[in-house]
Amino acid sequence: MAQDWYQIKDELQQQVQGGLDDPMVWSNLAYAHLRCGDAPQARLAAEHALGLDANHVGAWVNLGASHLQAGRLEEAEGASRKVLSLAPDDAESYLFDSHVAREAGMINRAQQALLQAVRLDPSLADAWSQLALTQMDLGLSVQALNAIERAMALEPQRLRYHSNRLMIAQYHPELDSTALRKMAEQFGRSVQVEVMPPLAPRESEQPIKVAYLGPDFRAHPVGYILRDVIASHDPEHVEASIWNLHRGSDWLSDEYRALPLEWHDVVGHSDKALAQAIRDAGIDVLVDLAGHTAHNRLGVIARRPARVQLSFLGWFGAIGVPGLDGLLMGADQLTPGHEHAFAEPVLSLPGSHFRYRRLPYAPEIPNEEADGPLRLACFNNTAKLQPEVIDAWAEILRELPQSELELRWKTLSDPHVCQSLLRRFQAAGISAEQLVLRGACSLQELLAAYRDVHIALDPFPFSGGMTSLEALSMGVPVVTLAQLRAVSRQTHSMLRALDLEELSCERVKDYVDRAVSLGRDHGYRRDLRRKLINGFADSMLGDSRSLADELARCYRELLARREGR
Repeated sequence: MAQDWYQIKDELQQQVQGGLDDPMVWSNLAYAHLRCGDAPQARLAAEHALGLDANHVGAWVNLGASHLQAGRLEEAEGASRKVLSLAPDDAESYLFDSHVAREAGMINRAQQALLQAVRLDPSLADAWSQLALTQMDLGLSVQALNAIERAMALEPQRLRYHSNRLMIAQYHPELDSTALRKMAEQFGRSVQVEVMPPLAPRESEQPIKVAYLGPDFRAHPVGYILRDVIASHDPEHVEASIWNLHRGSDWLSDEYRALPLEWHDVVGHSDKALAQAIRDAGIDVLVDLAGHTAHNRLGVIARRPARVQLSFLGWFGAIGVPGLDGLLMGADQLTPGHEHAFAEPVLSLPGSHFRYRRLPYAPEIPNEEADGPLRLACFNNTAKLQPEVIDAWAEILRELPQSELELRWKTLSDPHVCQSLLRRFQAAGISAEQLVLRGACSLQELLAAYRDVHIALDPFPFSGGMTSLEALSMGVPVVTLAQLRAVSRQTHSMLRALDLEELSCERVKDYVDRAVSLGRDHGYRRDLRRKLINGFADSMLGDSRSLADELARCYRELLARREGR
């Protein structure tokens, strides 16, 4: 159960202000500051603890974590080395080193650190959970599921582990919708909280009070997609507020903060305290934007602080939390007759629910394709590169022998990951000369890389979201495989919004054939490119106001139904 870290921080602050100069207390205060999203204060508290005891392991961990939270990777690496030197036989030391390694893109090192952690302490549930997420990043979905189930067996009531399991399962090609729904229902049975009493009926002529709750009001796919939608709400009908669950800030979170909306930083609140704050604000509609992704607060939803509670945008399948009135999703992402895949009602919005505006630093798009070899590309998470995807891409590359495939993701900064991927392609008959592997880069660099890409290949069963929007907005056609699951139909819904459904296929063979034919037809690619350059902004994908209006209509209807009007 989430603790109220604001309260804990205040209690620790009172102790040190009262003259208690104990390194453990100062280290704990550093940790509390971290949980409340205050990296500068965490750093100061950790440094004070180390001034009292230079070898205090917990203080070094918290100092390193403050560096990680502030983006100072080199300093975090130094803290991790110090922790390992002070406590080389402590599983927690390797757990912290894995966090640093993952942030640096050194995913193989992270896995090795976590394997050492569980060898030293097989009962350390957090190490098993982090091992599962690391193995997910490596595309080891079977091993990842085994590891997360070890964590769940050790601490079955830890909701975060259930959420991690559902995230990992989304990448698994052999798990169908029924299996995923059962996992969500198991999550729901694990949620044991006291439900708040119903709110009194609202005054119907008042604007609807809508609280958007999530960790991603920042440079994140959810943040990019939602930024113009929230700003497009008519304040006479919708009184929107933002409830932020993320530590730190960036240029996009600053944009959100500048909107004329109430902003609440609630990262350190317990679920109970946060639910009470939402209740005290008189929220009519609570919109969860995380689902089972990181930093979610589904325990708040289960307490039912608002009249109507929905999940939108951040998740793409069954959720299972009690108290959820519905999952909002674009109709084009839903397979007709596939409603049994969800553990809650699915409320469809017209067409696609994806929206995107080119970023201020996005490069200009050339009218013509780049010269040189035909370049295929996928800038998706390497966790999505399951064996079936590698096989399909290898077949495309064999049919287009003069082409090359560029892959970009932060884990490709790790030489071990690159070598493993090269071996997988070589086993499918593709030489290293046809592959271009790139690691972490800025989003500006990534967008610029699309100027040299002729065709983007969408992975499956977990299709692209933000990566597909970025490619399409840069004039690059995306070939996708639209399977049954909603997560497999994200790009499909975008292509329908652009009237480019011919790039969406239902069989792997058709997916391969479509990519090959597109690779051989320069004229067709030129026409697609011009259609994307000229039509993206004017399509449904560029129309945030229409989505804001549809959301408001849905909120009104659900409220009226809830109150019997």
